[in-house]
Amino acid sequence: VGPWLERFPEATSWAGPGLAQRVELRFDHELGEVAEPCWAEDLDQLLFAGSKFLPETVFFHRLSRSLIITDIFQSHEPQSDGWFWRTVKRLNAIAAPEGGAPRDWRLTVRDRKTARASRDRMLAWDFDRLVITHGRCTPTGAHPQVERAFAWLD
Repeated sequence: VGPWLERFPEATSWAGPGLAQRVELRFDHELGEVAEPCWAEDLDQLLFAGSKFLPETVFFHRLSRSLIITDIFQSHEPQSDGWFWRTVKRLNAIAAPEGGAPRDWRLTVRDRKTARASRDRMLAWDFDRLVITHGRCTPTGAHPQVERAFAWLD
């Protein structure tokens, strides 16, 4: 984000809840539970709550039926890694092609009831595509994959 903000200093930047206090970057606004007016026509959003350390804002782009997630779902390609990192990714439940909710993040979820409510709202969206920042995106058929990834909350 830092190089992007340097290249486009006039751009408005948004941070997930609490991120601006943890990193030394300039953020103009904090994301919340409700879609901002400037994108509400195209995107729904929710705060995936339940983790004190990593609350995440999740987005749904209605036109493309895309779920957009940053950290709470990952799908890393293990082929280019050595045996150690392949093992770490597999044990952390984030190896492609299935991917999943990282186990280290799961350990930070203390309020499972709230997390379950966030998950249920997210799964109520009619998404087919999954766009993630860590690893392989899923161009079609993503809903069952995301359901499986968050089934641990049941």
